Amino acid sequence: MQSLSLVNGLAIAFLAHYNGCKYYRELERHTPNRLLKCTATSMGISVLLYMVTMTAGFHTFGMNCDAVILANYSRDDWLLNMARLGIGLSIIASFPLMFSGLREAAIALLKQGSENESDWDMVLRQDVLSMCLLAFITSLAFVMTDTGIVVGLVGAICGSTIIYIVPCSLYAASIQTFLTDHNSATIVGLRLLIALGVVLAVGGCYSTLFL
Repeated sequence: MQSLSLVNGLAIAFLAHYNGCKYYRELERHTPNRLLKCTATSMGISVLLYMVTMTAGFHTFGMNCDAVILANYSRDDWLLNMARLGIGLSIIASFPLMFSGLREAAIALLKQGSENESDWDMVLRQDVLSMCLLAFITSLAFVMTDTGIVVGLVGAICGSTIIYIVPCSLYAASIQTFLTDHNSATIVGLRLLIALGVVLAVGGCYSTLFL
């Protein structure tokens, strides 16, 4: 069960980005193949960085590794303090990108559930929604100080949902109208993957909260 903590981390490390469609629109000379090359390059670099960091951290601290590896190092280490500063600046710079995805998704969801979609085109409503979301996230950040729990839960729930459950459910629904013997076997396989996603989500949450 404890190995699911690693699965949670990998799931969030290589999660499909919520701004993926926006990145595709803004990519110069965008085509699916060009996006694939850019994504493969960036994912490859990420794999190398994760491997080096995980290996170095484990060989240095063993089972005493903190969820944020920089917390294991001395506060008097000036090289690590520079790394901490870099991480802080990275979080500050990436927060608007993450918040933009959340804000757009929240507005789209509210429009879908509203009788009059144009109500949520009002700038005032969108600004109030942004302020409420920002206040809620900031409050959670003050309360939840254990990064490992946050990463574990997001990886278990969002990772399993986006990797296994949602794509398999959509694909199964799209081919059910053309049922053949081949499609029937495919749907069985897709449902097994959905079940695997549910198991990984539940197991990942359990390993994060109780192990």
